Amino acid sequence: MVYNKILFLAGLLIISTSTAQATPQYNMNFLDKSAKVMEQASHKAKGMAFQPPKTTKAQQKEFHDILIRSGKQVKSSLASAAEKEGYKAKKKMRNREIVIAVTLSSKFDIKGALTFLKSYSDDKQVRLAIAGLPKGCKTFRCAVGKFHELGIGTKFPPVTIDPKLFKDRGINLAPTMIYTDKDGVEIARVEGLWNPKWIRDQVANGIHGDLGVKGPVVQIEERNMMDEIASRLNKIDVKKKIKNAKASYWKNKKYVDLPPSDKDSQFMFEPIVTATADIKDAKGNVIVAKGTTVNSLTKMPFTRSVIVYNPNRKGERELALRLRNGALRRGKQPVMIITRPDESSFNSVFDEQQKIGSRVFLLNQAMATRFQITHTVSVVEAQDQHFVVKEFGNASR
Repeated sequence: MVYNKILFLAGLLIISTSTAQATPQYNMNFLDKSAKVMEQASHKAKGMAFQPPKTTKAQQKEFHDILIRSGKQVKSSLASAAEKEGYKAKKKMRNREIVIAVTLSSKFDIKGALTFLKSYSDDKQVRLAIAGLPKGCKTFRCAVGKFHELGIGTKFPPVTIDPKLFKDRGINLAPTMIYTDKDGVEIARVEGLWNPKWIRDQVANGIHGDLGVKGPVVQIEERNMMDEIASRLNKIDVKKKIKNAKASYWKNKKYVDLPPSDKDSQFMFEPIVTATADIKDAKGNVIVAKGTTVNSLTKMPFTRSVIVYNPNRKGERELALRLRNGALRRGKQPVMIITRPDESSFNSVFDEQQKIGSRVFLLNQAMATRFQITHTVSVVEAQDQHFVVKEFGNASR
């Protein structure tokens, strides 16, 4: 199904102006009940024949005092346990959410709903949701503009575009108010009302499930965003898009196209650099302090052989392969770099890797400048404290 393919896209389309959490009032009367129970237990215990028949008045008084102290300790323990349970309950309720599904249809009094919900603007547990883009809007920018128009001079709970909510909960009418627990499990729902206090009171009184229609409702006007995305995707010629992308890929890429060298030449340069920040080794030790001017080869050995060539020119690939084999015999690690791919093939770099049997990189301006590479075929290696750049002319010979 297309829906399954676009769940991730739909998830990215949710727009929210704030988060959702709240702390509702929790009436904890368990302490009072437990206190009464313990008081009754204490009175009953006083009248029970726990004392041995042959005890002195002093022994009886001591036993009585022990019994009273024990009752107080149990009462205190119960009160402490009840307080902890109450805290857990309050914490659990903070993760619940009340979502009010609305529509921007002209038949629905959205301004009236927002005016009423203004008092819940700071209630992090309450939010409003619509199924898709408002009528007349084709972009999210337009939808955000609509929301701002509704909120001019007012403050109200966040409005989100949440198509999955409408699909998963089977919401077709507005307003529909749904109360969920921290795991998103529906506790209660009602249609025709947008008063969060009303549904909270029902849940607090143990009334759960579908509570029916309690006020006027209208059909959802907005097309569900998931349906909208599916429709737009179906109109896209994916194969054509891929073909066009491949055809224009290399035209949009920046690379350094160097001319061929007409003669063999060689030059050396010393890589003197000034550190703009501390340079550290793998253990975090500073090996070059910020501001230090140093020859980089004295701090870090360069064991590679950088071979730059243009595979589209006759003979340059063959010469590059010979140079690679020579580098391997001398214990150097060859790095194969091309200056210009075959623009007629999207897979030209991959094809080149297949032809030479090793990974290939595309020359960029930073590398060309760093190693002073100006022609093909060129080889860059380190010798003592210098870089040596060799240029090979007449590659086709």
